[in-house]
Amino acid sequence: MIPLSTVLRGDVDGYVNALTTYRYDGDDRSPALHAYVEQFLGYVGAAVSAAERFRLGS
Repeated sequence: MIPLSTVLRGDVDGYVNALTTYRYDGDDRSPALHAYVEQFLGYVGAAVSAAERFRLGS
């Protein structure tokens, strides 16, 4: 599988912002955590899609 780092490299600012918001939102952490997990799952999905395209192209 194509590493997540390949996908994360394309959106470093988005990843850092989501992680920072989650880590520092205090009592409002739950919505920030939800947004972070949702964004991270998008990265996982992109990595899986890239791996599938690579596999089919081989």
